[in-house]
Amino acid sequence: MSFWKKASLITAGTLIAGPLGGLAAGAGAVYLDNKKEKKEKERIKANAEIAEQENIETIESLNSFEKLFEYELKNIADNDERIQIFIALFAVGIGTANCDGEISIEEQNDINDFLEILKDLNLSNLNNETIKKYLDNPPIAQDAVKEILKLKNPNWELFIKAISIISEADGIIKDEEIAYLNEIKKHKEAK
Repeated sequence: MSFWKKASLITAGTLIAGPLGGLAAGAGAVYLDNKKEKKEKERIKANAEIAEQENIETIESLNSFEKLFEYELKNIADNDERIQIFIALFAVGIGTANCDGEISIEEQNDINDFLEILKDLNLSNLNNETIKKYLDNPPIAQDAVKEILKLKNPNWELFIKAISIISEADGIIKDEEIAYLNEIKKHKEAK
């Protein structure tokens, strides 16, 4: 409760009931203030618990994605196929980040981290051109699907998890991101 609200209650009590009313109103103001402060502390605690749970869920999502990705890479013997999975993930990732028309700072940081991994790979000029093309003009879902379909046996769950993680990176899942995810899921279900 603000100072001005407390002051008004005390003043009103004093004018209406004299000194005793002023004390009662003051006590009421303090009581209301303590009750409001307690509610605010409970709200802050609940928000902290929600944020902690969201962090746990994010970490679990990332761990799940990492395990799935490692599994996929272990089962791909062909180096070109390994590179293609990175290209497909990049297409899905940057497409998801940009599907709402902007790439947030958090999403850009995630993209930069992924680009560092791609730099360590020996990519052919064609693949470097593909990466540059997608950086300059992020792909729509149908174009990302074309990259996924270049894989011999794509694991659609890997790409769906990637979209979910990237969509949640800025803390807001937008309708366009959901539509992008649904477009990828539609292709998964068709296979």
